[in-house]
Amino acid sequence: MLKNYLIVALRNIIRQKGYSLINIIGLSTGLAATILLLVYIQHECSYDTMYKNNHLIYRVNTEAQISSGEKIHIPMTSAFLAPELEKNVPEVKHICRLREHSFNFLYNSQSYKINSVLDSDSSFFKIFSIKIIQGDRNKLFNDRYSIILSKKQATKIFGKENPIGKILHSKNLQYTVSGVFEDIPANSHIQFDALRSFNRFKNKEREFGNNGISFYTYLLFQKDCDIEVAKKKVIKIARERFDENAKSQGIEIKTDLQQLLDIHLADEIIYDFTTPGKKSTIYIFTALAFFILLIAIINFINLFIVKSEKRIKEVGLRRVLGAASGDLKLQFWGESLLLTLLSLIIAFGLAELLLPHFAKLTNRILDLTIFTQPLYLLLLIIISFFIIFTSGSYPVFYLGKFNPAVIFRGAGQIGKNKNQLKTILVFFQFVISIFLITNILILKKQVNHMENKELGFNKDQILILHNINTNISNKYETLKDQFTNQSSIYSVCYSESYPGNHNTIQNCYEDGHTPEDAFLIYENRISRNYLSTYQIKIINGRNFNPDLKSDTAKYIINETAAKKLNLKNPIGKKIKINNYAAEIIGIAKDFNFQSLHKNIEPLVFTNNHPKKWACDNISLRIDISKSKEILKYLKKELYKIDPNYIFNYSFLNDHLADKYKTENQTLTLIISVSIVAIILSILGLFTLTSYIAQQKNKEIGIRKILGAGSSNIIVKIGNSIIKWVLLANIFAWPFSWFVMKEWLENFADKTNMSFYLFITGGLIALSIACISIFSRLFSASRKNPVEILKHD
Repeated sequence: MLKNYLIVALRNIIRQKGYSLINIIGLSTGLAATILLLVYIQHECSYDTMYKNNHLIYRVNTEAQISSGEKIHIPMTSAFLAPELEKNVPEVKHICRLREHSFNFLYNSQSYKINSVLDSDSSFFKIFSIKIIQGDRNKLFNDRYSIILSKKQATKIFGKENPIGKILHSKNLQYTVSGVFEDIPANSHIQFDALRSFNRFKNKEREFGNNGISFYTYLLFQKDCDIEVAKKKVIKIARERFDENAKSQGIEIKTDLQQLLDIHLADEIIYDFTTPGKKSTIYIFTALAFFILLIAIINFINLFIVKSEKRIKEVGLRRVLGAASGDLKLQFWGESLLLTLLSLIIAFGLAELLLPHFAKLTNRILDLTIFTQPLYLLLLIIISFFIIFTSGSYPVFYLGKFNPAVIFRGAGQIGKNKNQLKTILVFFQFVISIFLITNILILKKQVNHMENKELGFNKDQILILHNINTNISNKYETLKDQFTNQSSIYSVCYSESYPGNHNTIQNCYEDGHTPEDAFLIYENRISRNYLSTYQIKIINGRNFNPDLKSDTAKYIINETAAKKLNLKNPIGKKIKINNYAAEIIGIAKDFNFQSLHKNIEPLVFTNNHPKKWACDNISLRIDISKSKEILKYLKKELYKIDPNYIFNYSFLNDHLADKYKTENQTLTLIISVSIVAIILSILGLFTLTSYIAQQKNKEIGIRKILGAGSSNIIVKIGNSIIKWVLLANIFAWPFSWFVMKEWLENFADKTNMSFYLFITGGLIALSIACISIFSRLFSASRKNPVEILKHD
């Protein structure tokens, strides 16, 4: 019996090749898109799950709030908190402090650079269950100048040699490789390639004290402890012994704990190891996965129903021959099962083929292994059974209820007015399609707004040299004169930071006032010609004067800082930055020194000599058409001063574009998924139109004999479908407005949702619908009416 059902199912699939092919392609495409989106969603939600006892690991965070109300959230605290907690909180099993650096060194006379090296306490590997490939886990930090490398870095430096005991030379110090650890998984929020010990500092107390709140601190609680009680103890100690001290500076510090698994998708955290994910992106992609799957399922069900209604005589004949209701269920559900399984197999093949491109687009390392997990495997089984049951149920429960005599007397008339289900399903498809098209238009407008926004400085033709060391910064003045003598280099400056990069955060208040009046201010230590290089305007006062040594003790603030100070004329007034009082000599026009996601904040420029302060970055305004020659020249000149310098550069335009990479990625993904959704909607319309045209064959034939033209027939029949597409706009627009309003709240500087965007989205969907409907009806209306009536 089962063999017979299988043979009949295969014959029906082969006999109706067109419908079967459309059905399989539509469902497999929708499933493939859903699979890829689920892989991304699972990856974002799986951060830090690889660590043993991850539910017992917490990070100490700090919230800083000025009396005026500004808050910042940073994932760091004082280095002195750790020993206090070790002594006074028995629930803390292990505690570890971390601080991130880059590391330049020599091995076999060849220079190397590791971008992310962590200074660490020896308890690191007791908290984080990272596999040690080489070396003794218990002796990794025994040597004061030990260094532990990742497998990737060890292979890069030593090849197939055994790295243990090898010496790396850096700044007259020798670091001994004591171990090699497994590469950190991509879904860990902590990303690093090497570890060094805090023991390398001769005076740890001074080192810790000089760096304030800048240490990542992680706790591992005892398994059997009451976590909530332990957290309260930690916070109480932190607030009593450290947070109170900040009040004298006018800053209110609040220490809090963050569970390890909550870190990646946390909001409003700055200075983290990696760029955190966004819950809003997870919600968007979850909705996209649901929508695309829903459209694919609707199409599959519609096509299966249309195909099954063509087999009404087969149903009648089976009933006459004694087929029971169970036999019909097995037949139709079996065919649905076969089509679904074929679609699922093709979907996984498509997903595997597209995965590398999808991973590159999302900037993530992804794979399909999640579907070996019981939860995701169960989800696929549930989706498959839902498709099978819903698509197979219509022919079983609807067609199976008719008397065979009625079927053979007028099979073609059965169900002729039962288009409502199929029409409503297509209606929902277009609600989703219009929603997605409108969202694309709004997303694109916001991205264009960010890319074309006047930032308040000239971002073009700026080349930035990074990680400038002491040897080079000591020669800065000579280098500046040398560089500007080149015709293709127009201006040179140095700075601690640059637009789009992090700045130091200080407290600021007017001299003579109390710290209670303070507010948070961003500081950028710059050379005298920084403002002219970036073409930032001075609207009041003056720039730093290269001929006045006293200007190293002066401040330039931006307009927002001037407003915060609430002074009629700030020029000549003294303010305190980090308790150091100096005179304001200029006010710079506000400019976006951060992302457009944020409002323009108070900013102060301090003028420092590179010999006294590390010259972190050198910025050059250049002739961009000669960038290759300039880079070659700069590299050569810097290597003359320091052969061990690692040449590292970026163009400001590229750096700022990276700030909006997430929005561009989201836009590209939504466009891609929307295209799939629109194609599937077209398939749904094509199916419905074909079905209606087939049902109305006799009507079309009679109308043509009575003199009706093709255009009249097309308009008459097409209008019944078009009105549902128009109605879909009424449902889609409010939904789109609400969702995009929430998304735009992520930006301090946002575009407006013009009504024309919603109209345009509706018109695009309507155009697609009209082309799909009228092309199919045009084909039907061109047939010979005699042949139509003869057939019917």
